[in-house]
Amino acid sequence: SLFNGIPITALIFHKHFRRDKDIYDVLDGKQRLETILYFIKEVAIPDEDELWVEFKNPKTDKEDYLYFDELSLKRVNQEYENILEKFWQYPIHIIEYGGDLSDIFGRNVASKEVFVRINSTGSPLKKHEIRHALWSGPFFELGSALERKYKNLFLKWRIISKADIDRYLFHEFILELGTVCFEGNYSDRRKKLDELLSQHKWSKKEINRIHKRFNKVILWIKEIFPDDGIKVTRFKNKSDFYSLFVILHKLEQKGYVIDDKKSNKIAGRFLLTFSKQTQKLDNKYSGKVITDIKLSEHEKQLAPYINSSRQATDSKRHREIRDTYLSSVLRDGFFYKTKDSKRNFDKNVKDILW
Repeated sequence: SLFNGIPITALIFHKHFRRDKDIYDVLDGKQRLETILYFIKEVAIPDEDELWVEFKNPKTDKEDYLYFDELSLKRVNQEYENILEKFWQYPIHIIEYGGDLSDIFGRNVASKEVFVRINSTGSPLKKHEIRHALWSGPFFELGSALERKYKNLFLKWRIISKADIDRYLFHEFILELGTVCFEGNYSDRRKKLDELLSQHKWSKKEINRIHKRFNKVILWIKEIFPDDGIKVTRFKNKSDFYSLFVILHKLEQKGYVIDDKKSNKIAGRFLLTFSKQTQKLDNKYSGKVITDIKLSEHEKQLAPYINSSRQATDSKRHREIRDTYLSSVLRDGFFYKTKDSKRNFDKNVKDILW
């Protein structure tokens, strides 16, 4: 658009004064600004390829792919009829708010709220982006701290991508898991998360408790899947990982042993086998709802779990289905705190083992 003189949407800034200097908050246009600055090598964006622009050479009529360094060469610029000058002279329209933002009653309006309203009425944001823009507070900040701490681990486990981080999806997922540590159970979509962000008055004790519980579950998962083995299972999917996280959190809170190496090793092997079996059945009926027709007895037990992980995966009903199956096989199969003289295995465990 810049090189072809096509208008782009105006950038929206909020200018205010802080600590002896003017501050400009970008209310709309952050990605446009970053793209321009990255192209001319004024800012670095990690893990992004170098930007180039495709031109048709006016002399050879062939397609050329030119980078900023090439466009800066005098020879190339002349060959393309001063194309770089046209880039520098492109007028970018700016809308600037100055001083304190206030409503018709004179009350201050946070720049974050303006950002949300602009993007909600102009170019709609996703719910997770609005949530990230609108909220703050101890729980939100805990999510940011846990995101920084576990970002590389979750990338290694292939649960998230770099795009998830950039679009705040990973931060939201961390907050969902934090909600589990606070509530002690799964929730219906993100209703409870929104409630905790907007209404709950957090104490330092509550935040510390969530932090401690979160760390315990992650450490337990690392014991169950040593050498990052989780990345080859279905538990690298967010919906499956969420279910596993909830179950392990509930078991830990009920006093089940979490540091027994033998039990963790057995559990890891079971979950790997379970993952292979469900994936095989999932591939067999790809794109279809799996019914009881022509299924073996064991497949009939796996079918509800697979169906629940295909659509509306964050609904309470589907989370309950996954929770029921996984918790039965983990609780009744491996994680007894003390062994019983007459120890019975859940039927699901027997089927998996056989």
